[in-house]
Amino acid sequence: MITCTLTYKVDPDQVPAFEVYRTQMATDNECRCAHAHAKATGCIRRYDRCFTRPVPDGASPKVPAL
Repeated sequence: MITCTLTYKVDPDQVPAFEVYRTQMATDNECRCAHAHAKATGCIRRYDRCFTRPVPDGASPKVPAL
C-alpha cells in the first residue's frame, strides 16, 4: 500500500473561492469520471481536509525542557 500525504497552504480569505471551485467540480465531466474511477477501484481509501490558521512567531507559550 502506498500512503501519500499532501499539505496545501490556503489563504483563509480564499476559502470561499475554494468552496465555489469544489461546487463546480461536482458538475465537471472529467472530475466526475475521476471520482467514479476512484470509487470503483478503491484507489483513494480516505480523503480528509481541515483548515488551520498559522500561529504567529512568539504566540505559543514556551514549553519547558524535560
